[in-house]
Amino acid sequence: MKISDNELIEAYYAALNLALDSDFIQMLQEEIEERNLTYKIKKSVAQQS
Repeated sequence: MKISDNELIEAYYAALNLALDSDFIQMLQEEIEERNLTYKIKKSVAQQS
């Protein structure tokens, strides 16, 4: 089963906020990159600054 792009981004930010295992966060980052969604992360980070 594959999660949606939005669910993936939400999981990534939740993992960061909860300071989960770095390997898990890396796995999420790799999936985000594979789906070409890095622009969504950079955009969100820029809006939070």
